[in-house]
Amino acid sequence: MGWMKQIYVMCQDGTFDQEFTKKYKEALLNEKNSMYFDGMLITMEQAAGIAMLAEDVNKAFPNKET
Repeated sequence: MGWMKQIYVMCQDGTFDQEFTKKYKEALLNEKNSMYFDGMLITMEQAAGIAMLAEDVNKAFPNKET
């Protein structure tokens, strides 16, 4: 599955915060240069882009459960 679709699905089913955001914030606090997402090592710049994409997804397509 492509990352954009995977991020959308994770946002919709509520797993994005647990599977990405938690790890992203921890990496930021520890001043890491990279982190793992979906089994791949990504830079913090890429992670910031993923976080922004998820924010846009959540604005454009609010979770139907809320």
